[in-house]
Amino acid sequence: MEMGARSAPDGYTLIIIHQGVMTVNPHLYSRPGYDPLADFAPITQLGVGPLLLAVHPDVRANTVAELVQLAKAKPGQLNFGSPGIGTPPHLAGELFKRAAGIDSVHVPYKGGGQAVSDLIAGHISYSIEGLTVQLPQVKAGRLRALAVTGPQRVASLPDVPTMAEAGLAGAEFQGWVGIAVPAATPKTIVARLYRDISGILATPEARAWFGEVGADARTDPPEVFAAAIRAEHAKWGKVIREAGITLE
Repeated sequence: MEMGARSAPDGYTLIIIHQGVMTVNPHLYSRPGYDPLADFAPITQLGVGPLLLAVHPDVRANTVAELVQLAKAKPGQLNFGSPGIGTPPHLAGELFKRAAGIDSVHVPYKGGGQAVSDLIAGHISYSIEGLTVQLPQVKAGRLRALAVTGPQRVASLPDVPTMAEAGLAGAEFQGWVGIAVPAATPKTIVARLYRDISGILATPEARAWFGEVGADARTDPPEVFAAAIRAEHAKWGKVIREAGITLE
């Protein structure tokens, strides 16, 4: 990110960005080395997708409401895993806790695979992870899917409700990846890059590829994407402060 911010603003250096480096890490590191809102000119999002709330089959919850009821009956006894502090699954888990008004314990791992392995083994109660990680385990019957965190259901799990449908609209979470250039890049170059990239993302091949990994190709224009980044930067700063999330 630092190298990208310092690169020549000529359109030949493109920076892959995501919510972690743009809206989360700046609140976790005292000196991240770059300003996400001032050092980059966002071009467009590339892919946007939800996460999946799943439980171990031994957890006595077949719905989100039942999981919330169980957590409220056993405050501090249920736990959820994530690939690490400040990762999207961790933040989605904190949003879920806030929206549901429950007290569950976060267990950070060194990667999503390890967290899901412990969920399958029954060492943790639930997790909110990417579909690519948890969907195969759901299909195999090793995990039970309760909800997706996006605004609509996903084709691969048509019977699984959204968080909003389950009564927790405040737990909606969308992971995203996008592309940007150094802030001083001329607007004519930004416009050209947006036109070319959005054209590629509109092709059936691109949409099919993103669909296979549980995401949607997204082509928001630069000003819309920039506004979304600013809003998420403020949102996650508030969540991180109020939840007391630190890297220690």
